[in-house]
Amino acid sequence: MKHTLIFVFLDGVGLGDDTAANPLADDAMPALTSFLETPLVRGSELFTDRLLFKGIDACLAVPGIPQSATGQTALLTGINAAHSLGQHYPAFPNEELIQLIRQHNLYDKAAFLGRRSLFANAYSTSYFDDVKTKKRRVSVTTHALLAAGLPILTLDDLVKGKAVFWDITRTALSRFPLSGNIPTVEPETAARHLVGLASDADLIVFECFLPDVVGHKRNPSQVRQTLRIIDRFLSEIIETLPQDVTLLVTSDHGNIEDLSTGQHTVNPVPLLVTGPAACFFNEAESLVDITPSLLRALE
Repeated sequence: MKHTLIFVFLDGVGLGDDTAANPLADDAMPALTSFLETPLVRGSELFTDRLLFKGIDACLAVPGIPQSATGQTALLTGINAAHSLGQHYPAFPNEELIQLIRQHNLYDKAAFLGRRSLFANAYSTSYFDDVKTKKRRVSVTTHALLAAGLPILTLDDLVKGKAVFWDITRTALSRFPLSGNIPTVEPETAARHLVGLASDADLIVFECFLPDVVGHKRNPSQVRQTLRIIDRFLSEIIETLPQDVTLLVTSDHGNIEDLSTGQHTVNPVPLLVTGPAACFFNEAESLVDITPSLLRALE
């Protein structure tokens, strides 16, 4: 059976303990909690033929607190990048991580199997201009996109409903004066746009780093608002997902689940898979297992 997968990567979401500091333990995502019929906390697990939910390790046997650059490299290569560096590395990848991404990225491996990948995020007009002038550094996900030569989706694609902006609702676009008057959308609309891309590729990847941005600020009302946006987004994806398409959701490290700190956490991160390819992820235990599991599903 040919599998199509939508991979939603949420930066900075862990599964913490059931405490007052954990908004995920306080019904901040009611639709997802209802769908899973289990709380979004450490130790929760669910296994059926078409549905998997559990926590996976983000520490990767490396001392310290998991960070974005090494965690995302692990997710998109299947290599323990933190172990390769001897440390967790924050934010944007260094040259050693960039080389790992160029040589081992998920998209090239999928292409070797004859499968087409698409990175669903839309880039603003000024993004790559800022990269050229060194006003902006390049993330792991963008390095992977460029290394594999995938098409770069633009704001024109966004307006046509053929891409999704990183914050889901496009609210962040107001910070870009050159982006034009692109209207915001409801999370459900963004979800339908993402699901619609399943007819264009075998593997569709979307990155939302809003949870990590908000988690660092520790504003309870902003955290709950963000989690509600993500809840509505994921719920609509699940509701409109074709029977032959699988949704995968995971993260690179914890953060937003613990309001007692503005730092990342050592908590496990959620692994949610729903659809016909869920069984390929049953044995996944850490970030490094995501790429191999995806590739087995795509074979």
